[in-house]
Amino acid sequence: MVGRRRDRPRRAGRRKDQRDPLPAILVVCEGKNSEPQYIDGFQRGRRLKNVRVEFGKRAGEPSRLVEYAVKKLRDGFDEVWCVFDVDEHQQARTAAELARKKGIRIAISNPCFELWLLLHFRDQPGMQDCAKVVTLLRDALPGYGKNVRFRDYESGYEDAKDRARKLDGAGRTGRGPGPNPSTGFYLLMERLEDLQE
Repeated sequence: MVGRRRDRPRRAGRRKDQRDPLPAILVVCEGKNSEPQYIDGFQRGRRLKNVRVEFGKRAGEPSRLVEYAVKKLRDGFDEVWCVFDVDEHQQARTAAELARKKGIRIAISNPCFELWLLLHFRDQPGMQDCAKVVTLLRDALPGYGKNVRFRDYESGYEDAKDRARKLDGAGRTGRGPGPNPSTGFYLLMERLEDLQE
């Protein structure tokens, strides 16, 4: 019959790829230079847009850093991370417990953040104080100072994660300070990798 339409299923219109929006993440660092510069360099190289890095202005004591992070969590961030060292802080374990109770994620290095940087070049050095870790890092990267360029570490990034994971064992640094040496910084970095589009 003329004018009669054939019955056939309609093709669904093209739908745009619908993804959940990426979470907004804040990283609050105890260190003013090294940690923020490392994260910023990683972030720029991976084109991460939903990550903000801040120096904890009232830092100096991990518990104060966590308290600052709790206030920032109320500012609309989906996740807030605290990055701090065990170093000479007596209250690192207390701060980790407070963070857990308040929903703040942590990346703790024992004895210090420079351990994470050192793991880009070599296996763990055994139990050390921060000064010795910095000396070992300067041996691996002559000219190391408190200013960090991610490109100096990029080629050893995957090795650093593997080495940190081995030190971490059963995920202890995800809950609190791990043994010396250990660093939970790889947990933060793996989380940031999840944000790549």
